[in-house]
Formats: sequence, structure tokens, C-alpha cells
Amino acid sequence: MSKTAGLIKGLFGAAVALVSLWGCKQGMEDPTSLVFKQKQADAYLEFLSAHPDSSGLRLLTAQKLDSVGRYKDALLQMDTLLKEDSTKYGLWVVRANILLDSTDTSGAVAAYGRALTRYQGEEALLAEGVIFALKNQDTCLKIAEQLSRNPVYSHYIKGLYAAHQLQRDEALPMLDKAIELDPAFAAGYATKAKLYLALSKPDSAKIAVLEGIRHNAHSIELLNTAGAVFEALLQKDSADRYYESSLRIKPYQPVIEQKITKQTQ
Repeated sequence: MSKTAGLIKGLFGAAVALVSLWGCKQGMEDPTSLVFKQKQADAYLEFLSAHPDSSGLRLLTAQKLDSVGRYKDALLQMDTLLKEDSTKYGLWVVRANILLDSTDTSGAVAAYGRALTRYQGEEALLAEGVIFALKNQDTCLKIAEQLSRNPVYSHYIKGLYAAHQLQRDEALPMLDKAIELDPAFAAGYATKAKLYLALSKPDSAKIAVLEGIRHNAHSIELLNTAGAVFEALLQKDSADRYYESSLRIKPYQPVIEQKITKQTQ
């Protein structure tokens, strides 16, 4: 279990009880809708106001707010936690994840850096490696070496770096090795599919992404990538089905919502 996950271990029983009780009051409202999720986040805030000294509940509330795009409110909760104790690796990782979700990449890198001064954790190293790879910065290769104890992540970062530069012969062996080591590793399949799309090979992209979904059917990254692949294949109905499946898991995705709206116009 990662240190981040360890921060909230033991809290889920109370959280589930809270949400279940609140959910019963909502009647027949669709639990996968954004409206439902927003109300759920409000319920967490209300519960937190009655239990302001619960650090675990505050952390859960921050993550719930993040999931519905209320980044400013989520960061306020994390800042409160870090003001109380800035030594915890996991808190900095969660703050960085929220910043990354809000598209503040620079802020996220800084927060991951703070986390890594506390503990050289794989979650923060992987996130930094991915950010640098997508910026074509070879710093990511040094991070890949730091992650040699986790060859899935190490091969993936190297493959992503090469894929982002359209270096097919260098990228595919690394991505395939990561997938071989962990057949459910969604990012490996998604990166392969995106590389094939960039190389104007949508049929190969389709094979890659559907293989990924076969192993990891609930990956938002794979479902959204599948939508993009079927868009490239001009199969709009199929694209919409994958996008809609993604939105049922995570309803706050404005870019994906726009894709569906655009295709139905």
C-alpha cells in the first residue's frame, strides 16, 4: 500500500456510511451524474463542518471536491492539512494531484518535489517522470532509472518519452515490456494507441486500446483514448459510447462532454 493510500485507510467505513445515509435521502437521482456528485461533495463539506478536527475526513473531502472540479476548495482543504503537518509525503502528493487535475503543471511539479524531499515514493516519481516526458525533457530518463525497482514504471516512462517524439522503434519495445510485466497497466496501452494515432495508423491504435480495455475495463484513460480512436475511424456512435462510459465513472470531464456535444450537433 502506498503512503498516500495509507493516509485514508480506516476512514472508508465512516465515509461509506455517511454517503449511504446521504444517498438514501436523494431518492432516484442518478448516482453517476455530475449533479449527484456535486451534492455528495457538499455533504462531505457539511459533515466536515461538524467534525473540523478530523484530518482524515478533511483529506477525503479534498479528494471529493477535486473529483468534481472544485479545485480551489480542494486546495484550501489541503492547505489546512499541510499547515498542521507539512512533513507528510502523502499530503503533498494529493495536493500535487489536485494541481495537476486543475492543469497547473508547474504547481504540481513543485508539490511533487516537496513530497520527494520527505520520501522517494513511486507515485510522485512516476508523476514527475510523466510530466517531464510529455515536455520532451530528458530529465524523465533519470527518473526512470530511479524507478528501476519498479520496471513497469521505468519502462513506461522511457516508452512515453520516445512516443511523444514519435520514435516508434524506441517507444514500442518499452511500452510492450511495461504491459508484459503488468497486463492491466492502462497507461501503456493508451500511450501505444496515441502513438499509432499520431502516426496515422488508427487501425493499429484500435487494436492496442481494445486490448487494454479487455484487461482494464474501467480505466478512464483507456475509455477516453478509445473514444479518440473511434473518432479517427469516423465511427462516431462507438466513440460516444466510450466517452459516455468514461463520464459515468468520472462525470466531471468538460473536454469529454464537449466532444459528445460536438458530435451530436
